[in-house]
Amino acid sequence: CEDGIELSIVYSDCTGTCVTAGTATSPVDTSSCSMPCSQNGFPYRPWTETTECDTQCAGATYNATDICFSGEHELLVTVQNKLLVYDIRKSATFVRAMVDEGSIETTKIAASPNYIALGSSSGVVNVYNKGEVKPTKSIMNLSTSISSLAFGESSNGALLAMASQAEANGMRLVTLPNCNVVPSFPSVGARHKNIHALAFHPQGSLLSVGEFGKVTNYALM
Repeated sequence: CEDGIELSIVYSDCTGTCVTAGTATSPVDTSSCSMPCSQNGFPYRPWTETTECDTQCAGATYNATDICFSGEHELLVTVQNKLLVYDIRKSATFVRAMVDEGSIETTKIAASPNYIALGSSSGVVNVYNKGEVKPTKSIMNLSTSISSLAFGESSNGALLAMASQAEANGMRLVTLPNCNVVPSFPSVGARHKNIHALAFHPQGSLLSVGEFGKVTNYALM
């Protein structure tokens, strides 16, 4: 947490919420929480830099479900239903954590200069303004696990594309900052099968959608 802010422990793995200093209901120094080890040696040390995790938590398994960079120095990792933030300038030093609201398992993550999107196993996608712990909008237009997320740009502003490979035609396009789902996308005539990947062109002119046997390119207006 930043200066003037302290951690109030909520969960048994020593993650919680940042509150004004002196107001934590469960401060770190009086909590009985236990920090988990990470899998394959990746650091999971939320609130202190010690070697205790290596010796006391041997065998703990916390799978990283997705990873992406948010800016030049920030690495985002999703573990269970949490988002972990690391500063790669300091040998992947842990910076902060947040719980993905309403999620049991967070499956995908995407970041843009202004937003972070977290997709869950239930098909819900939470869109956060960067630096905030409450989602701006929870998008519930898909009902199976989110497998692809990507931010892009069009001439009308920022976009978020999402897909679930578990259902045919399981793709949606969202306009930002209002978080409205585009009702006519994809069109009925597109007839996509199970979508396995999607990506925006760096200059924002194209959205490419991959499925078994083909890739479809959508021109963005």
